[in-house]
Amino acid sequence: MPEFELLDQPRSRVRRWLTQNGSLGNLIQVFLFVVAIALVLSSFSKDWFAIPGPATNVSTDLLPPVISRTPTYQSTFQVLLPAGLALLVILRVLQKKWTVASTVVACLMLFVALTFPYFTMLKDPAFAADAIWLQMQHDNLTWLGGDIYSSAESGQTAWKSKVYWIDPPRQVAIAPLPTWSIWQIGLDKAEDLLIWTGYSNVFCQFVRKGWFYAVAGSSILLVLTFKNADRLNLKRAGGAIAFTIGLLLIASGVAIYGPFQAKTHLALAEEAVSQGNIEIAMQELEQCGKSFPALTQDTYFIAQKAELENKLGQTTDFAKLSQATSNESAGRYDQSYKIWRVLCDSQHASIRREAVRAILRFAIQDYNSQRTSLAQSRLRFVLQRQPGNVKAVYFLQILGIRENQPQVVYSMCERMTELTEFLNFNTTKILKAASQQNATVAAAQHGDTMETWHRILKAKSP
Repeated sequence: MPEFELLDQPRSRVRRWLTQNGSLGNLIQVFLFVVAIALVLSSFSKDWFAIPGPATNVSTDLLPPVISRTPTYQSTFQVLLPAGLALLVILRVLQKKWTVASTVVACLMLFVALTFPYFTMLKDPAFAADAIWLQMQHDNLTWLGGDIYSSAESGQTAWKSKVYWIDPPRQVAIAPLPTWSIWQIGLDKAEDLLIWTGYSNVFCQFVRKGWFYAVAGSSILLVLTFKNADRLNLKRAGGAIAFTIGLLLIASGVAIYGPFQAKTHLALAEEAVSQGNIEIAMQELEQCGKSFPALTQDTYFIAQKAELENKLGQTTDFAKLSQATSNESAGRYDQSYKIWRVLCDSQHASIRREAVRAILRFAIQDYNSQRTSLAQSRLRFVLQRQPGNVKAVYFLQILGIRENQPQVVYSMCERMTELTEFLNFNTTKILKAASQQNATVAAAQHGDTMETWHRILKAKSP
């Protein structure tokens, strides 16, 4: 055989394939298949959900680094999707066409991607509570009565000689318990249902590109498996849609069952307390936590558990929390602060969060009482435990202006910009603009004209 004919064989195969499969529809199908593979593989390397988290070791520096924290179950989901893709490709190669088995695998891939919010927000309660705490700080600053609008340095006027900081939110709650019967489900209950299935406002705030890649890639693969020969198999498409919706309904039913079961146990605990059966009440509270793990991070649930353990004479961190709360309510602030300070190193994530929140509350009270140096030291303590605490960052900026420390203001401004990269909502512009305005005041106060002009430009386009 002549040499040029051997070299021409691969080209002949390509021409033959294009002749047989070179229609516009087939080319689009191949293109979408390649895009779907790229999206699923990209989801493996990208974060699906992330929040700014504390360093593993407490730093003594003023500005410890921010570490990106991801949910416990993220790695599991990132492995499941490429595994499903590999199985789908194997089925396509072996059977030479899309079959019912291929459609089932694609449905399961999409189902796995859609259940990720539930496992992130409800099955990883300590992580979800940290995300909600960050969101609450953000809302506490940016709402119309928040610190950015009412407590800025520029807010001082003739009729407002002093600016007082606003306390942080009083409750951290991942999801509410139902206040209605299971038979009263309607459109007015949609918000509760979405929260119980993981699709909350907080999830939308911190979700990353990887999750969208996973959902988009799985959806494209599912649609591609509907094609049989050169036609769209409508029967298979209808079956796939019904199968996926059925799986989601079953999963939603399982998710909704937990809050209602916890509500029942909580009512039994309340009844036991009214009868003086503290031990039985404790058992019912434990059952609440098992039925609905997200409840274990709720501020009020923690307070109730702490009060019961304190009544039983236990010496746990929960009992100490009850004592700290009682001392603070009674005005014994020094005794309360000592306990809160110790609880910041508790083994329980919920206790640590409540303790650091209490320290932040003390810092705000110190500032409002004109004890600025003490407020600054406590804010630094908070920032060492929670480097992503936007409220502490903003307050340290204000204190930097008061104490004529422009470098502190600039560093906090950079930290605020760094933290806003984790947020998805457009209100991040408010945080960045307010931080740049504070930096402008600090630069002008220091007499640095070029830095003042530079910060003004940044504040205009945050």
